Amino acid sequence: MATLGDALATVVIGPSLIKAAELLEERTGVPTYSLDHLYGLKANDALISALAEISGWKVPERIEKAALTIAGCHAGYPFYAGSVTGCHCRGCRFTECVC
Repeated sequence: MATLGDALATVVIGPSLIKAAELLEERTGVPTYSLDHLYGLKANDALISALAEISGWKVPERIEKAALTIAGCHAGYPFYAGSVTGCHCRGCRFTECVC
């Protein structure tokens, strides 16, 4: 408890913890990053952005590329759902999409 104020940030996942995080921020001055959940691309992008901001590091290119690829695959899903390949980027399957 004595070192809580030494943290760079508090990352809260789930709305049930927001009040506790606000109290912690009020008492320690440590900034809080609140996320409702980690389901889906938008939520995971928010987590990656928060971690990059907290650390001061740039998001690695391979993570940015993977997120764009997955977003592209999901955007094309309705058009390719019935196809053999499933993905419009390079003909890979959705579960294997790494291009």
